[in-house]
Amino acid sequence: MPKLNCFDSFKDGQDARVLYPLKSGRYKLRERYNDFVLCLDALSRIRRFVQGKGPASQLRRCTAGDKHIWLRGMPVYIADRLAYDLLPALLASDKDGVEQQLIGTLYPYLERRCLDLVAESERVRKAIYRSIENEYREMKLGGSLIEPLFDEAIYLFDRALALHQEVGSWGPARNTAASRRTSS
Repeated sequence: MPKLNCFDSFKDGQDARVLYPLKSGRYKLRERYNDFVLCLDALSRIRRFVQGKGPASQLRRCTAGDKHIWLRGMPVYIADRLAYDLLPALLASDKDGVEQQLIGTLYPYLERRCLDLVAESERVRKAIYRSIENEYREMKLGGSLIEPLFDEAIYLFDRALALHQEVGSWGPARNTAASRRTSS
């Protein structure tokens, strides 16, 4: 079976979400945002380990022996989550009280940025599949090829979450006893 690339992963994420549409957007945006922040932490821990500054016992989401597998999977994972979570969650945000006009204004911008990020993710995927040493070399210098991908993805999720802050942290009450009493 050929290795999945970031473009295929993005397409697969879109296709899979059609089968499981979101009933709300905010929770999925927050969930993935938090996951990506934790991935950045895991990446930082791996970098410290590769630099010889941190013990293997502090690694998260992988072990010292399989960190290369986790690292290699991240560009494809990011591409999938953009298609499966970010864009559909933005569209489902109207169910959280976000105005359709705001969603319609932000969607083309986020979609374009997602496609750019998928292309950059594929470039990084190819570099680290040629040799994981490309990533380790960057890490030893204090950087990472993968870290900017997470930074951009977090930024995109943050932009979508910002729409929810405009309608309140949780959006309007829905289908609760209090909302039924006040709407009568």
